[in-house]
Amino acid sequence: NYTTLPNIANKEALNFDFSVQGFEAKGSSAGDTVDLSAATLPNGAGSDWIPALPASMLALKPAPIRGSDVLALRFLSAESADILSFNLPGETGPNATINVNPTQWPVLKKDLDKGGLFGLADCRQVVVFAANQVSEGATATTLTVAASGVNQSTFDGSDTFAPGQARVYRADSFVYYVGLNDQNLPSLYRARYNVEPGSGAITLAGGASEQLVDGVENLQLLYGQDSVTDATKAPIGLIESTRRADQLLPAADQRTAWQRVGAMQVGLLVSSSDPAASQQRASSPQSLGVNFKLPNDGRFRTTYETSIALRNRLYGN
Repeated sequence: NYTTLPNIANKEALNFDFSVQGFEAKGSSAGDTVDLSAATLPNGAGSDWIPALPASMLALKPAPIRGSDVLALRFLSAESADILSFNLPGETGPNATINVNPTQWPVLKKDLDKGGLFGLADCRQVVVFAANQVSEGATATTLTVAASGVNQSTFDGSDTFAPGQARVYRADSFVYYVGLNDQNLPSLYRARYNVEPGSGAITLAGGASEQLVDGVENLQLLYGQDSVTDATKAPIGLIESTRRADQLLPAADQRTAWQRVGAMQVGLLVSSSDPAASQQRASSPQSLGVNFKLPNDGRFRTTYETSIALRNRLYGN
């Protein structure tokens, strides 16, 4: 239960109730003009986004720049492994244990050797937890789950996961944003959160944000929301409208609002890596309706836009 977690650094990374969560940069709505020549772009405050950007995201290195949206994604990995047995506390020892097929275990270590956040899921339910210990063996890889660290409790006894039906996944938590690199040039960054087994602390994998693409100067996001926004009714997977992060409905229940986002529109403003001697075009590019005041640095710029359907959230999935 996310609400029972202690007030520790990077706590928002474990809020898996929000598998998709966006932060709208103020002054970057359709029709607005974002000044990319401003020297104060990276020195933003939480109030420069709606909802306010959490302190843990403001503290990312490099920091997110003003005028550019921020996106948090929390989901189960595409890779998974069979469970051989699932044991509640007291059945085989004081802690819960999950034995995983050792031949399939390596796929869960891909890109993150010391990953400690996992999801256990079948067709009925999913439980996200941190492994207090990971023991790799010839016949099984054993995940030990104790009520300590970020686990304020273990499995409550109502959870039943049968071998052959349930699988273990990585629980991934990412933040995508635009920041300034070592050359003081904007780039697209990804921060990946992790809880290493036995640590009890939520940290950045690799110790810092990962630079993904040079030259990305601005990120704009719009969200396609289900036609049913009433929290008392089930979504039907029909996207009726596209809204900014600060426009999702119901406004008073953001958990319900974000769980009814089934599609996204992404706009990127990208600049050339080097200045050009040829004449610049007179008109500035737009990204999802947002205008830009560009630096006079001789670089070519263009925008890329795409629409993305979120897996299992649209009609027919």
